[in-house]
Order: sequence, then C-alpha cells, then structure tokens
Amino acid sequence: MDGSARGDAQKLTQAFHPDSRMFGSVGGEQFDVPIQALIDMASQGPADTGGRCRGHILSITQVGDAAVATVAEDPCGARSTEVNPAG
Repeated sequence: MDGSARGDAQKLTQAFHPDSRMFGSVGGEQFDVPIQALIDMASQGPADTGGRCRGHILSITQVGDAAVATVAEDPCGARSTEVNPAG
C-alpha cells in the first residue's frame, strides 16, 4: 500500500512476485490485471497526493510458497478491495 500511495515502483517490485495479479473492484467495476499494471501506474506518480489514502490488511493466507493478501483501501475517497495472490 505504501509503494502505491507514494508512487514507489521499486518498493512495489520488491513486494510482489513478477507473476502476481491484482483482483479487485473500484466503483463497482471488477478488474483482474498483472501486478506490472499497478507498478506502471505507481511509477507515473503517487496515488496519495493529499494525504487522504487509507488502507488495511484484512487477511494473509500462506500455503507453502504461495500467499494471498486481502486488503481494504479507501484510496483518496474511492473504496476498493483487492486480493493479491503472490506465487
């Protein structure tokens, strides 16, 4: 969350396996994108330009060397929930 909020592509690259995908919903619109799409978006600039973005981890499930994190965010006023599988 910090990498996205601050526009830190390097931090996001370190946090996610290259084959990770991001699933979620923003404004009722479902999405399923490679994690690189988030990294590319973050590299264009920080999401949190006004200090209003908030988020918290709902759960993390790990099985062997794979994990899924469920995150709830209020990114600058637009609520979303993301499930980020990491392989």
